[in-house]
Amino acid sequence: MSFNSQYIVVIVLFLSAFNFCQGKDLTKIYGGGPALQNETLHQISIRIIENEEAEGFGEGHNCGGTLISPLIVLTAAHCMYKRVFSLIPPFYKFEEYELDELYIVMGTLNRTERTNNTIVRATAAWKIHENYDREDMPFDIALIKLNESVPLDIPTIRPLTNLASTRVAAGTNCKVSGWGSIENNTFPELLLSVDVPIVDMALCNSTDSYAGILDDGMLCAGNMGEGLIDSC
Repeated sequence: MSFNSQYIVVIVLFLSAFNFCQGKDLTKIYGGGPALQNETLHQISIRIIENEEAEGFGEGHNCGGTLISPLIVLTAAHCMYKRVFSLIPPFYKFEEYELDELYIVMGTLNRTERTNNTIVRATAAWKIHENYDREDMPFDIALIKLNESVPLDIPTIRPLTNLASTRVAAGTNCKVSGWGSIENNTFPELLLSVDVPIVDMALCNSTDSYAGILDDGMLCAGNMGEGLIDSC
């Protein structure tokens, strides 16, 4: 799926946007609390249309993402793949979604609520980082182009534009938000957020942590040894 070259460049700028979580469910918020609207105006929800139609609005939530312009969403590359049945062990495989299988929702903290501020957009195209690999998950990043620009006069929606163009320094506190599972595989209706510090890659790659599996296309964040406050 093609993109104008200016959007491909954005991938290089945001390689540090997602933390890597080995051995955990990739949709979890640990130790978080309710998100504030004015701190998460950029938050979007990627929905599986088939699930939305079968189970109701909000029940098709698949992944979160960040609105970085009126037309572009930043998300994780693994969000663009679905697991499908296979006759070959392990009896499933991953296939990329089609454009008409997903849509983007934004404007409300409650994923099941639709208000006058809720905006729904179809996907016009997306670009997955060319070095992304599902096995080790380096460069887990993708850009989605919406079928129509988001109006900027909606009070609950605002693109996040103050994005770093270089790796964020260790010790920097970052806010992570999402509707990920919190316990017993249950998913909150209200958006949650948690503050986590960026951790030095050398520390994360030490033998008592990730033992060298993190590479330059990843970012490490969380409260090491200070209780379960984290996200994946």
